[in-house]
Amino acid sequence: MRENNISILLRCMSQSYQEQMPSYEKMYNLALEQEKCVQDVDVDTERLFALINQRQELINNLEVRQAEIGNFKEEVVSLLGITEFTISSLVQHCSDSAVSQLTGTLEKFTALLVKIKDLDKTNEEMLRTRIKETADNLSSVQKEKKAKNAYQQKSANNDGIFVDFSK
Repeated sequence: MRENNISILLRCMSQSYQEQMPSYEKMYNLALEQEKCVQDVDVDTERLFALINQRQELINNLEVRQAEIGNFKEEVVSLLGITEFTISSLVQHCSDSAVSQLTGTLEKFTALLVKIKDLDKTNEEMLRTRIKETADNLSSVQKEKKAKNAYQQKSANNDGIFVDFSK
């Protein structure tokens, strides 16, 4: 009975991860769009923010699913009497095919998460570089303006009036 319950929970977890895959693939595609946006000479900040907001919506929706998986994990930990949910502890305590199914699903899931994380890191570095370039350009323009104003002669006041206060 206990083995059957664990098997059901593991299959539910595997299914939940599989159902989340399209959302994570969409998140990866959005990260690719962000990369294109950041690579453009003139970064379209509105588009960039729209992409970031779309990703945030996906993340918010996925958090609900992750909480559900967290509940499954807690139940498995309780049923097996282990301290922490890990694949190695599952393999030690279960010989069910559900463990191998979950392991395969997690490998695919993890590979996709790593791709997203790596692309996000690249995008962040590129964006930081673009921000620094913009700040440097702005600083250069401000210095040029300051120098121009410092060496530019002040215009003569054509409307000036001389008043002789001695009389």
